[in-house]
Amino acid sequence: MTFNELKINFDSKSQSMNYDFKVRIYRALSWGQASMLENRLDDKLIKLWISFNSLYGSGFVDKKEVRAFLESLISVDNKKIFKNKLMLMSNEIKNFISIPELYDVYWSDEKLGRREREAKAQQIIERNKSKYLLFVSNGNNANEILEDVFYLIYLLRNQIFHGSAAYDSEENKVLKQRSINMLEAFIPDIIEIMIDNYDYNWHEVKYKPIRNEGFVPKTKEEKELAIKTKSWLRKVDTEGECQTSPLTKSQRHIVYKILEASGVYTREKYYTKSGEEGLIIKKKKQSNK
Repeated sequence: MTFNELKINFDSKSQSMNYDFKVRIYRALSWGQASMLENRLDDKLIKLWISFNSLYGSGFVDKKEVRAFLESLISVDNKKIFKNKLMLMSNEIKNFISIPELYDVYWSDEKLGRREREAKAQQIIERNKSKYLLFVSNGNNANEILEDVFYLIYLLRNQIFHGSAAYDSEENKVLKQRSINMLEAFIPDIIEIMIDNYDYNWHEVKYKPIRNEGFVPKTKEEKELAIKTKSWLRKVDTEGECQTSPLTKSQRHIVYKILEASGVYTREKYYTKSGEEGLIIKKKKQSNK
């Protein structure tokens, strides 16, 4: 699925998801969709990595957390999405894990020439290639192959994030494009698996949005939309649900604030044939206690 298709899938199921999970997926999709609008490789790579980080991060993370996250994904991947993708991308994976410049050891002694650096990286490259060929033969340990791929991208990510590469540099253009190809191949799969398994314990997110305890419309647009929303809610109270007219993104957020402040209503998106988005508002189900 594309990020846009995943957003539609997410919206259709989000009412059943807990708040932390919704925040996590919403953040990942927002960065993923933003990456699709980028032409410069640095900007696209940065946004894709943040999308990935949104999916597993619980604050400041380390390699152990990434490893545990990938293992969790494999354990719930009942459709074998990763296994099939890793098999399908056989040539791309073998070429990617064979790039010496993506290995730490290549940069461990920068006084050495290119050939000497490549020779130092070759031993690890051969080990990773053997591991991948073993996976191809038996289909086991897909999480280890994914970990190898993301670890290599992580080195390039660090170069960019920590100022060790010039913006829009031609020097590492090929590395950036190949890393982007990997991220674009696997991040949507990760999101799809998580949405399919939204009731799995994906852990609490950090830096949650501060939720509104009340909402007072201030601008003219907010006041006019608040009046419309009240009429929609009256219809919900009498008929059980109401479909709004198509709304812009900013208008939907205003309605969200009003509904959140009430604490009584739920909503889900609908899409017109022309791609416009509106809301279907319903009453929250009362729990039987």
